[in-house]
Amino acid sequence: MNEHLMTATYEWVHGKSPKGRGDWAFQFYAVAKDNFADRMVFAPSNLTYTAAKSWAKAYAKLIGAEGIAVLP
Repeated sequence: MNEHLMTATYEWVHGKSPKGRGDWAFQFYAVAKDNFADRMVFAPSNLTYTAAKSWAKAYAKLIGAEGIAVLP
């Protein structure tokens, strides 16, 4: 999986990079559609962005997603 986590939409909406603590949502993408990729999933609640990003990368690997975007 590409280690790059897309933040462009978040930055466009909020005018800044994602950071801090909160309920983070991620979109997972894959070239071949299956039951898991191409959907939105919330990280476990009240994580820092750094912890949520780590969770999202591990989850993406688990489901075979090839890209991740943090949602606004």
